[in-house]
Amino acid sequence: MLSLFATKKYLLYTLPFAKYIPALYPKRLSIFATTKCNLSCFFCRDKDYKGVNFDFENLPKLKRAIKYAKMVDLTGWGEFLTYKNHKEVLKYVCEQNPKRVIMLTSNGTVLTEDIGRLLRGRIKTFVISINAATKETYERDMIGGNFEKTIDAIKSFMAQIDKEDAGAVVASFVAHKNNYLEIPEFVRLANELGIKRVSIGNYLVRKEEDIPLSLFYIQNEYNEAVWEARRVAESLSVDISYRRFGSDKEKNKAPFDCQEPFESCYVEADGRVGVCCYAGSYRLGNAYSEGFENVWFSKEYNKLRKSRYLDACKVCTPFIPFDDKRAHLGSYYKQDGTVVGTK
Repeated sequence: MLSLFATKKYLLYTLPFAKYIPALYPKRLSIFATTKCNLSCFFCRDKDYKGVNFDFENLPKLKRAIKYAKMVDLTGWGEFLTYKNHKEVLKYVCEQNPKRVIMLTSNGTVLTEDIGRLLRGRIKTFVISINAATKETYERDMIGGNFEKTIDAIKSFMAQIDKEDAGAVVASFVAHKNNYLEIPEFVRLANELGIKRVSIGNYLVRKEEDIPLSLFYIQNEYNEAVWEARRVAESLSVDISYRRFGSDKEKNKAPFDCQEPFESCYVEADGRVGVCCYAGSYRLGNAYSEGFENVWFSKEYNKLRKSRYLDACKVCTPFIPFDDKRAHLGSYYKQDGTVVGTK
């Protein structure tokens, strides 16, 4: 059940004048400008997925939410920097909120010196998803990418941002059975690029035929790889984050510890609002057709704040032990609360 603090926090959102309290707006506002991508990576989407762009004219409908956000995430499951109006989006966000609030996740392929200069002094978090340390593995998994060109693009970008920006850049690696051995070398690659933060995530299985690629079936081997990566990181003064097997067996406090319904809001390209990355197909209204405040402060949203009643909340990846099979399944694959295809 909710703690006394959480109960008081929930009650604030039910106040009739809640929308006039800046602190009650999401700290992290994710705006899906595009779900189109110039690469086709098996761990992200099906290769025939086309994606969509949002209508730039809808952006002012999020004006207050942008103004009060601590972080404005412009990723949206696509390559934001390929969206034709990406400069206009960045300009609008920075006009409404001039602090360091920009969050982006990019595959790095289209980074340039110009983009570095454009984002200089604005970066809150910048995740570069590389997922390999060698040309062979990169071009096998990051379909459509060129390893050497991507590395050069990242170097050009890094040369133009300031020191604080650079400290907010994260090199991301989605680990699975066919690439986990490269994790230690990936740390070295990040360091060579001037990136001092590395994040190792586990592949969340999207379909049954990919179950054998899960780290769940190579637990000891993966643990050895991340321990070696940790040693490399320490020698290079690189900050590395990861989960490992056997380290968090007591972890299962979901759903009431989750702050997503209070702190994060995900507005998709068509305006539909998602509550987090792990809620599967669950959506709460449309921020563009209904108005952002009418969704964020709605009775339905408050119901979720009061009681994390979704089946997805019961098996949420960050809140269950890494040793649990369900921690290695994608949200859509397990959204009904069952473990599908893991026998």
